[in-house]
Amino acid sequence: MKFILILIGICFTQLTFSQVTVNLEVKHEINPIKFYVGENMIIKTKDFPNEWQKKKIERILVNEGTIVFEDALYAVGDITHVKVRQQSTTLVGHIFKGFAAGWIVFGGIASVARNYKISKEDIIIGTTSGVLGFLFGNILAHRVYDVVDDHKLRLVDVSMVGQ
Repeated sequence: MKFILILIGICFTQLTFSQVTVNLEVKHEINPIKFYVGENMIIKTKDFPNEWQKKKIERILVNEGTIVFEDALYAVGDITHVKVRQQSTTLVGHIFKGFAAGWIVFGGIASVARNYKISKEDIIIGTTSGVLGFLFGNILAHRVYDVVDDHKLRLVDVSMVGQ
């Protein structure tokens, strides 16, 4: 009985498994950056060349070459730039911001609890790490890819139906 249930489960997953992605193929990189249904994309389009738009992917129509967002639909050729958030840089920014907050908070607690006076060096260390955290977390955390010239945006359907 277990064998039959396992066999039915395997057949059902093989028939219904499908994965549709938007791949950003970066020049001189082996692995593409993948965007899935339900994820947000930050893009510039031909219609709005000076405005970054953050849109959530609702559907990916591979045969039509179209990405359906919550409030619009764009052909792949209409997207000119894609902004991608780099997780490692964001993490470094959070670490610096946490260090700055801890440094200033514990320095403040020490100055209240004891007869300790916060020095100029303490303020410089806390402020510098806070500024570095802001730079890494907000400004340097994004990488912009020019889809028109250097990189390629491709819709990929990896389905196991009919194989």
